[in-house]
Amino acid sequence: HPAGRGSPGKGRRTKAEADYAAWLERRKAAGDVIGYTEQVTFRLPDGARYRADVLVGYPGGKSEIHEIKGGHVRKHLAWSEAGVARFRAARALLPWMTFRLMVQHGDIFVEEMRDNRDNKEKSA
Repeated sequence: HPAGRGSPGKGRRTKAEADYAAWLERRKAAGDVIGYTEQVTFRLPDGARYRADVLVGYPGGKSEIHEIKGGHVRKHLAWSEAGVARFRAARALLPWMTFRLMVQHGDIFVEEMRDNRDNKEKSA
């Protein structure tokens, strides 16, 4: 895959994922995040697997799943329908977790949930 486009494979990051990890490191240094783990895999009830880009831990014990996409996701159908279905299935399987779809737009990440949740800008 060209740099920053598509899925680079297990254990490798896209450019957007690397930028997001750098942003999380700044939040960790500021005390807003206690830690994060990349590429966490969940087994879905139908036997399929969903690999989340990032599991983020916050002070107080809250955890969130963040799916990271580059800005090209709007221009191209870079996120397959199967990927969207696995994302939604994982959200249904883990209702106590917050799932966020974060899309990079230049130097910021914008939360763009596909089920009409509120958008929230995050500084990169």
